[in-house]
Amino acid sequence: MRIQVGGSSEHLPGWINTDINGLAEYYLDAVRPWPIRDGGVAYVYADNFIEHLTLPSARAFLRNARRALAPGGRIRLVTPDVETTARLYLEGGQETDAAMNRHRLHGYEIAYPVDLLRVVYAESGHWRGYMFDESSLRAEMSEAGFADVTRCHVSESTDPVLRGLEKRTEPIEDKLQLVLEGRVPSHAGS
Repeated sequence: MRIQVGGSSEHLPGWINTDINGLAEYYLDAVRPWPIRDGGVAYVYADNFIEHLTLPSARAFLRNARRALAPGGRIRLVTPDVETTARLYLEGGQETDAAMNRHRLHGYEIAYPVDLLRVVYAESGHWRGYMFDESSLRAEMSEAGFADVTRCHVSESTDPVLRGLEKRTEPIEDKLQLVLEGRVPSHAGS
């Protein structure tokens, strides 16, 4: 079983697409106990979802995903990367221009480099949730019981099931998006 959390109307073939709104195939409040047999899931995927949750809710989501995943099961999380976005703002240059253009193409009002920060911290309801950098999300995933937490490039993975899932694939996305994967240990102590 493969569960996409917060997928709204983004249907992934071969996945159970869930959200709390009426646009997804199935309803799932990811911060409440999941109506899925513990260990009955092979994969969990959430693209630009976790940043809409408060830190306590994000922790509940990670615990629920961990409980649902079978030993060896994998999770893939995609979220705006606060650290690299801040670096783009501070450093300027071609990548900053590329990030600004990317946001313009996606309908955001971008006049100055500082707007990169506004888009990440305030647009799309992000101000209600908790924004992550790599070290904080890695720590939360580890605390929830995920092992081998690794950073991936957008649409890339060592696991073929987790490749090519993202819809945002412009080259600048590797700077704007944080992609982490983790796995449930196969047995105690691994």
